[in-house]
Amino acid sequence: MRTLLLGVLLASSAAAQPSAADSALVDRYLAANDYTEVQTQLDRMRQQLAATAPTPDAAAMLDDILDIDFDVFRDSIRAELFRDFRPDLLRQATVFLERPIVPRVTAAASILADIDPMTLSALAQDPGDRPLADSTLAARYSRAIMGANQPEDVQTAMLVAMVELFPPALREQIDALGGPQAFAEMSRQAADNDAVAAMMTGISRIALAEVDPDDIRAVTAHYESEAGLYVGHAAARASMAAMLPRMIEAMRPMFAALDEAMGGPPAPPTSSVADGEIYEVAEVQPQLIGGIEGLQSRVIYPESARREGVEGQVVVQFVVDETGQVTDPEVVRTPGPALTEAALAAVLGSRFTPG
Repeated sequence: MRTLLLGVLLASSAAAQPSAADSALVDRYLAANDYTEVQTQLDRMRQQLAATAPTPDAAAMLDDILDIDFDVFRDSIRAELFRDFRPDLLRQATVFLERPIVPRVTAAASILADIDPMTLSALAQDPGDRPLADSTLAARYSRAIMGANQPEDVQTAMLVAMVELFPPALREQIDALGGPQAFAEMSRQAADNDAVAAMMTGISRIALAEVDPDDIRAVTAHYESEAGLYVGHAAARASMAAMLPRMIEAMRPMFAALDEAMGGPPAPPTSSVADGEIYEVAEVQPQLIGGIEGLQSRVIYPESARREGVEGQVVVQFVVDETGQVTDPEVVRTPGPALTEAALAAVLGSRFTPG
C-alpha cells in the first residue's frame, strides 16, 4: 500500500545570524580550501568519462552529475558548518590548509585526471614500471581520505535515495533483504572490503609517487584528526544536499531503460488492496522517523537565499511506499528555487515507518 502525504518544510532565516568574526573565519576557511584545482581535475575527469562512456546518453548523464556549481557548493558548505559550528576545529583546519604542503599533495593527484577510470583501475592492480609511493603510507592516506570525505550516514542516505529509481523487480529483491535501509547498509559495508581498499591504495601509490613522504604523513594526520573529520564531513553533507536531487534526475532515464529491459513492472499479486494504489488517507498513517525536528535538522539553508532575504515555507507532496521510502516528490509551493533544492534534499533523505 502506498500513502499520499503532504510534507511541509519550513525554511526561515529567523535563526540566529552568525557573528562577523564567525563569518570571517568561514570565509578564511573557504579561501584556504582552494577549489580551483579540484574544479580543473573534475572538468578533465568529465572529459575522460564522456570519451569512455558506452553510449551518448550515458555520457550526458555523467556530465550532468559531475557538472558542479562550485558557488552553490561553497554556499552549502558554509550552511553546513554553521549548522554545527565549532570554531576551534575550523580554525585548526584552516591553519593547516593554509600551509603550502596541501596544494603540493593535491596537485600530485592531478596526474590521475588524465587517465580514464578503467585504465586507472587496471594500473592500481599492475602499475608496471611506474614509480610508486610507500605502500603502508599510501594505504593509511587512502583510508584517511575515505573516512573524512565519505561519512557512513552520507553514504547510506545516498544509497537509500538511489533505490527509489530501481525497477520494481529489483525493488522486490531489496525488500526481501529488509528494505532500502538494510540494502544501503549492506552496500556500504561491501564497499569497505579488502579488494576496494587494495585498489584505493594502488591508486594512491601512483598519485603520491613524487610527493615528499613527510608531506603525505602531515596531510594524512590532518584527515585523521578531529578537525579534518569535522570539515570533511561538512563538505560531504554539503555535496549530498547540493547534488543529490540533480543526480537522481540525471539517472532516471538510465533506470527507466533498465526497467524496460527487465520487462517492466511485474504483474501485481492478488490482494484485497491493489498494490501500488495511492491513498490520501490510510488506516495507519506513516510516521516520520526522527519527527519534524529530524527533518528540520537535514535542511541546509542556502547562503544565497540568506543573502537575498528569501525565506518562507516550501510545501512538498510525496508518496511513502511500502518500505517507508519517499518517492515521487513534487513541490506544490515554494518561495524560490534555492529553497526548493534544500527542501527536496531534506525530504529525499527522510524515512518513514510505512502505513
